Amino acid sequence: MLNNIDRNELTVVVNLMKLGLHAVPKILKSEVYQNIREMVPFSNGILIFYGLCGNVLGNVEEDFCLEKDGCTVRILRDDERVVDDCIGATVGGGANYLKLLKTHSKEPAFFFTPMYASSWKELLNIDKLHSDPEKALKMAKMINDLAGYSRVAKVNTGLAYVKDIDAKIEEYAKLFGYSTFEISGNQEIFKKCYLSIKDEICDNC
Repeated sequence: MLNNIDRNELTVVVNLMKLGLHAVPKILKSEVYQNIREMVPFSNGILIFYGLCGNVLGNVEEDFCLEKDGCTVRILRDDERVVDDCIGATVGGGANYLKLLKTHSKEPAFFFTPMYASSWKELLNIDKLHSDPEKALKMAKMINDLAGYSRVAKVNTGLAYVKDIDAKIEEYAKLFGYSTFEISGNQEIFKKCYLSIKDEICDNC
């Protein structure tokens, strides 16, 4: 969320959502929209760090248009459209994402960003209180097998906020019997989208 005080001073508030909401797209949309509604009254601009995510957030900009709500709402985009998800945003957008998927189609890979590397146990409900780790692993393996995954791709984002990321990825890969490799990522879409909404807010001051 971007809360503009004046043209020379910009206050940025980071509103973190619950982990794993994308597992149920309808719930993800409901939670994101509710958070937007809560922040619109005291915000000049909101940048949503999501993509289409199950095709439920593609109309968010129209649903919260500036004319109706007095707050600019934007979602992550490449040069052509809304990005598919966090992986698409990290690898440079939809075209690059599709190219990667085609390149590795013979041996499909599960893409790991630093966030996923640090949180995969929680996302799979492993080691949580009252959970059944063995059941959770079996379910995850079944889903991965249906998708045809046999490898894990580490997306090198250029960020280093997750400690021991290689060890965390290796732990996952060993658990499922996957090989690992690395692909290049970047922060360009995040930077571009942030600067774009920042400029738009300032122009409307």
